[in-house]
Amino acid sequence: MKLKHLESYVFSAVLLCGTAAMAQSPPNPPDGKPAPLSAQAPPVDQGPQGFVSAPTLFAPLPPPPAGAAPPRADPRDIEGVWLAASLQQLSLGSLANLAARDPFPGPQGVDPSKLTKKALAHRDYAQEMNRKGTPLASDAARCRPMNDIGLGGDTFPLEVIEGPKEIVLLQEEGRTRWVIHMDRGHPAHPKPSYWGDSVGHWEGDTLVVDTVGYNGEAQDTTATTHAVSRLRKLDGGQKLELTVTVDDPQTYLEPVSRTSVSTWHPELQVLEFQCEENPTGAMEGLTTN
Repeated sequence: MKLKHLESYVFSAVLLCGTAAMAQSPPNPPDGKPAPLSAQAPPVDQGPQGFVSAPTLFAPLPPPPAGAAPPRADPRDIEGVWLAASLQQLSLGSLANLAARDPFPGPQGVDPSKLTKKALAHRDYAQEMNRKGTPLASDAARCRPMNDIGLGGDTFPLEVIEGPKEIVLLQEEGRTRWVIHMDRGHPAHPKPSYWGDSVGHWEGDTLVVDTVGYNGEAQDTTATTHAVSRLRKLDGGQKLELTVTVDDPQTYLEPVSRTSVSTWHPELQVLEFQCEENPTGAMEGLTTN
């Protein structure tokens, strides 16, 4: 199975910010009129690779407006709209300096000593392409399903819909959907897919999700990827924490984990996302292999 490139989590979010900007902004003033351009963020330095580097674009949104619905008290009720509380982690200082950094999944990155030789060689190739100004095309740029759920690490909101048999996470970016089956285990032979087969159960107030059956076509996955995700509410329901532990002998020498946090934003709405409208522009200047 061909190893897909590993720079997606940070790099994809940054790339989309540079090419499509933010999907949503804070609510308009009470009069309903958007702020004039002069009052918005000043022009930004896009750097040698065209990545937006204005730190204001990565500043957290203001808290929900007065009168917005509060988070529900039930720790097992995670339904609602959430947005990353840690966007500033994606800025990495100047985004134009991404080529000098380790472009690994997750805000914390992955220690290169935990990578297989094959994965490490691909990491080196990806960094070389970054330095040349022709970075590898991400799944986002290709308009392909994105493996990473952007909960706590993306500039787009995510909505959780909770039912008795399934919990579904709908992310605006990339039309991503994560279906967690709560009423069954894994099939004996799950049909391989971009998102794999996810089954969940509650351990106290933590939702534990086991995912297998990846087809290896999405970034950061192979046919042997096994992910265990843990979601729990914090601060009286104001925050939602996601910790993902990935075990994949084709990529990692040992399991690796990352944690991200989102905040409650009931005033936001997950909007339509159509990457097909600009399939060539998103690929401009990128390497496709």
